[in-house]
Amino acid sequence: MIEKIKNLRKKYIFELLIELKNREEAFNKMIGSLYSNICADEINEIIWELEKFDVKVDYYQYKPGRVTFTNLEKLLEKYKD
Repeated sequence: MIEKIKNLRKKYIFELLIELKNREEAFNKMIGSLYSNICADEINEIIWELEKFDVKVDYYQYKPGRVTFTNLEKLLEKYKD
């Protein structure tokens, strides 16, 4: 039973990370503050949800309106399958 819960937790975290990657790509393609603000709010919600599971996502904002999650690929690899 505990193993099943661990697997569900891992799967949920992986799905959140995939969604974060999709939001990162969308955010970096957006033009205009309204859409990017909405997307940024969604990104923050995902990050806050991940923090509940002690998953820390590092990011670098190289210019306003653009973001890179520096450890996202490693996290995806860790929580995959």
